[in-house]
Amino acid sequence: MNINKNSLARIGIGIVVVHLVITFLHAFAHSNLFIAMSLLQNFYIFLVILAGPIVAVIILRYKPKVGFAVLAVSMLGSFLFGVYHHFVAIGSDNVFTLDSSPWTMVFQLTAVLLAIIEFAGTGIGLLGVLAQD
Repeated sequence: MNINKNSLARIGIGIVVVHLVITFLHAFAHSNLFIAMSLLQNFYIFLVILAGPIVAVIILRYKPKVGFAVLAVSMLGSFLFGVYHHFVAIGSDNVFTLDSSPWTMVFQLTAVLLAIIEFAGTGIGLLGVLAQD
């Protein structure tokens, strides 16, 4: 399948938009479940998970190869952070150890959706970098 760089850019932008929506729903569930993050975690979340993909979209227009690279790195960083905290590490952020609440299902679903969209974003970013050569 041959996808041109403009199609990859549109897919990448779509992934970033969907990622932001899921991230905000997940953050809302975090808040309603009283799951607090450390200062360092919040800094990482803001820099890598929120700002990184937005910066990637902005750069895509002017320097596509760099934009795709930023997308791949930010999505991979988001994926690894989320998978570790939501599915591996023991703590209040683990989807398997949450107390029963109306927000538990939202938290769990958005954690899974974030992993999927971040994995896809990493792939699109890598494909975009390779398509620029």
